[in-house]
Amino acid sequence: MRKCLVTLTIGDKYKSSFERYLRPNWELYCEKYLIDLVVLDQPLDNSPRAQKRSPAWQKLLILSQDWSSQYEQIAWVDSDIAINAHRAPDLFSFVPPDKIGVVEDFAFPTPDMYKYLLQEQYSSWDQQGRSFMRNATAKEYYTNRGIAVDGFGDVDLCVLQTGVVVSSPKFHKNLFLETYERYEDLYASFGNYEMPAMSFEIYNSGLWKPLPQDFNVIARNFLELIQPVSQPKNWLLLLFFKIVQKIMLTHHLRRLFSMSYFTHFAGAAYLIRKLP
Repeated sequence: MRKCLVTLTIGDKYKSSFERYLRPNWELYCEKYLIDLVVLDQPLDNSPRAQKRSPAWQKLLILSQDWSSQYEQIAWVDSDIAINAHRAPDLFSFVPPDKIGVVEDFAFPTPDMYKYLLQEQYSSWDQQGRSFMRNATAKEYYTNRGIAVDGFGDVDLCVLQTGVVVSSPKFHKNLFLETYERYEDLYASFGNYEMPAMSFEIYNSGLWKPLPQDFNVIARNFLELIQPVSQPKNWLLLLFFKIVQKIMLTHHLRRLFSMSYFTHFAGAAYLIRKLP
């Protein structure tokens, strides 16, 4: 069975970060499990419509390329994900070819703890007067992004984190193409780009196979867990506090990386350089 890991790096900033900090471990991982590595640096769709929305949407096109038909399974991995090649198992071993492997969002470190932390974050943002899109439940997540989920209850839906997706050209090409054509990027980064549409269509298809959480650990969510409740008011103590916090941030990120399979720096790509 031929298998392939694919990502997309468009723009000098993203290429440079990937090549310098991430690619060596990706190559080790692929060599370890006999996986082909394909790093795309040009859009798969360069139409006016595609240029108006995030390149993240183009992950929906990887199953319909001329080269993709040679693979039984293909794993899309966002280019801001660090792979722990020494600890991570073969992600393809968790997903039958006719299923689509994705990690459930809203579930780190546990679903109940995620809900609690989310409400804490919303309360803080409300106090700061920040503008944000509420996602207290999966149904609210989809509805706020213009996806009709009538007929689904709150417990009947899941949000899937599409930074890592294991799929098959044979079984899933049409589903991905139809999703790409049907949806528009109405809210851009504010609405998580392709993720709501792709998540809902995979979940609604009945083809979803949950991947272990370790295959898509969101670094920013982890950092929320270790944020201090309060800070010193004395300026000297505050300065000392900030210095220690910066040092500990590097320690915590490296510890997170060592414990996880894939660490995802979504919305926090500037932290990738702190990895060992």
